[in-house]
Amino acid sequence: MKVFLLILYFSPLVYCSNIAPAGVDTTAIDFYNLGHYTLGKNDTAKAEYFFERSIDENKTAPALFELSKILISKKTIRDRARARELLQTAIYKDPKNIKYRLLMAALMEYFSSGLAFKQYEDILDIDSTNATALFQMGRIKEEVFDDYNKSVTR
Repeated sequence: MKVFLLILYFSPLVYCSNIAPAGVDTTAIDFYNLGHYTLGKNDTAKAEYFFERSIDENKTAPALFELSKILISKKTIRDRARARELLQTAIYKDPKNIKYRLLMAALMEYFSSGLAFKQYEDILDIDSTNATALFQMGRIKEEVFDDYNKSVTR
């Protein structure tokens, strides 16, 4: 009976020793959390490093999204192209996430207003009341109309 009580007493310790569910890579989670922490300290270089490491360990949509935001802020063609690839992967992993799609649409405006418009349409397919997507689509259509109007009136 004492042995049974000892096993019963110590068994929760064995089960609680590993908090993360089976199959979850805690290293990637740790790097992701470090990336957020350093981003909060305005150290984007270290945050970029930690998000890269998190992605190397396990490509999670949130890590891809955070790294994309850092790359977009660099404002170079190479970094924006890489951010586009990362966002495409994040959207593939989490297709209903509006934040990922809004960032992708904003990024697409640097490349093509038609691609951005398509992204906003995809957002409205998920959430037809998204005010940001509706506003941006209206703005793009207004720019297209203004360009057309200027070309006709000359």
